Amino acid sequence: MTKTLILLFHRDLSQSKANATLAAAAGRLPGVEIVDMQAAYPTGIDIFRDGEREAARLLTADRIVLQFPIQWYSTPALLKAWQDAVLTRMFYLAYEMEGRLLEGTSLMLAATAGNVPEAYRPGGRNMFPMIELLAPLRATAHRCGLPWSEPFILYQADKLPQPALDDAAADYAAALEHWIAETPASDRKPPESGPRDDEAQRAFEARLAAQEAMAGVPGSGFEVVQQMGDRAGTLGFTHKAPGGAG
Repeated sequence: MTKTLILLFHRDLSQSKANATLAAAAGRLPGVEIVDMQAAYPTGIDIFRDGEREAARLLTADRIVLQFPIQWYSTPALLKAWQDAVLTRMFYLAYEMEGRLLEGTSLMLAATAGNVPEAYRPGGRNMFPMIELLAPLRATAHRCGLPWSEPFILYQADKLPQPALDDAAADYAAALEHWIAETPASDRKPPESGPRDDEAQRAFEARLAAQEAMAGVPGSGFEVVQQMGDRAGTLGFTHKAPGGAG
């Protein structure tokens, strides 16, 4: 059986109606694993402390879903912190051993929004179509070599009565079932053994040691990351998420 990994980013799932209902329906599908990321990382996610665990989790999956409420036209703070910690590690610090192996894994978004669909268009209250608001995530998927799939969007998520939420959850489960059937299992292979692996391991350990040594030094995050590629920023994060829809 293949594995579909749903990483759920919600500030408090026990207080959620929409995302909790969607997750419950998805969780009944065979081969689906759901991770409540807020429960796993209540004080934030760190590239040094948590990155290896989360990279390993991704590499067990045949396909990945990022589920979250839209908050101020963006993602929850923990999802952004996850990108900064886990994807930076995999694609800039450990590409040969981790990032390269994740390439080709299909990605789907499942997002809840508070307004009606008509609000997400030019001239509407929210001005931009939803697909444009999700463009940074699509660009991230492209950069990481993760095939992009049609997102599942639930509008008016915090206003729907429970019967409507149950119908939406059934639609979500059906969309996941169709997507799972249409996307093949991952054919990732372990990296080649031999001296090249040893060299890659030593290089990774040296980069990680340099990052860890520089952590907390003013300005060091920018300088160190710039040496590795075109993404900049500090690599250890805490967060406090604002409210959102669903």
